[in-house]
Amino acid sequence: MTAKEKPDVKSKQTGRLSLEVDEAYVDEIEQEPKSTTPIQDRLITDTLSTLNPKVPITIDVSASLAKAVHQMNGHRIGCLLVTDAQDKLVGIFTEKDLLHRVVGLVEDMDTAVIADYMTPDPIALTADLPIAQALHEMHVHGFRHLPLVDEEHRPEGIVSFRDVVHHLKEKLA
Repeated sequence: MTAKEKPDVKSKQTGRLSLEVDEAYVDEIEQEPKSTTPIQDRLITDTLSTLNPKVPITIDVSASLAKAVHQMNGHRIGCLLVTDAQDKLVGIFTEKDLLHRVVGLVEDMDTAVIADYMTPDPIALTADLPIAQALHEMHVHGFRHLPLVDEEHRPEGIVSFRDVVHHLKEKLA
């Protein structure tokens, strides 16, 4: 079945740009910037270091999946930071990776290497950046955990969305 053109129907689209200016919109953008809320102020001025980042639990890139799962269970954490021989961050292994890439798919977790199942080259921030930056990265990329690294890209902490909520609750209560 094909569609037949109806000659008596004319498009309302002209292909031209409107040259009319919405005066209300112009008035709105010319106004002084609106003041920020206390929550916005905290997110912009407080750095990630104020969240008291947790000490990162790391695992070597050549470790087995069995060792990774054992560490996650033993420390009761949702992610591991994967490092190379120079202790530089090369990946992250999360509960989500475990559920989507391992469970039901890997038969021998003792021989499977974490490098094959981690998320490589994760986004990482430094502790001197504002909390707002971390929230932005978490939102855009769907993260719950964000590694913090030093100048040499070695893990020095980890923050979670839960850490941000707890911080705001404490400071604004």
